[in-house]
Amino acid sequence: MRNELGGEHTLSELLEPLRSDYSFIIIDTNPYLGLLTINALAACDEVIIPVSPQLWSATGLTDLIQTVSKVKRKINPRIEIRGILLTICDERTILFREAKALLDEFCGDKIRMFKSHIPSTVKIGEANYASSSILEYSADSKAALAYRNFALEVCGHA
Repeated sequence: MRNELGGEHTLSELLEPLRSDYSFIIIDTNPYLGLLTINALAACDEVIIPVSPQLWSATGLTDLIQTVSKVKRKINPRIEIRGILLTICDERTILFREAKALLDEFCGDKIRMFKSHIPSTVKIGEANYASSSILEYSADSKAALAYRNFALEVCGHA
């Protein structure tokens, strides 16, 4: 991708023929804002931003929002931020409540905060270790239920 002129469009070109076959194509990238992430942003219509409710996450969130804005101006005018999904949550802690309050204040009415929160649970780590989705690994766990609720929320059924 790096040596190619217009390399930021490589993924978009590969996915374009598949658009009519699927309601959703999910592209999951690492948090690093490198060429792969730029390719994903160039190819997508919407972005869901997973954020761990830690105070240090605000910096990465700000950087990603600025990057999405640049991609919208220069590469992909159809891209929109669909919302922020809180992950690795322990809603019982003061840290969670304070970080969520800061995110609510930061986002205000500009960026949707999904109602669903993905809990911090060892089951997710175990599912990753087993190379399995949480729904396959532990279908009745809190995390699986949270992901189901999130899917319903994204699809407009919650």
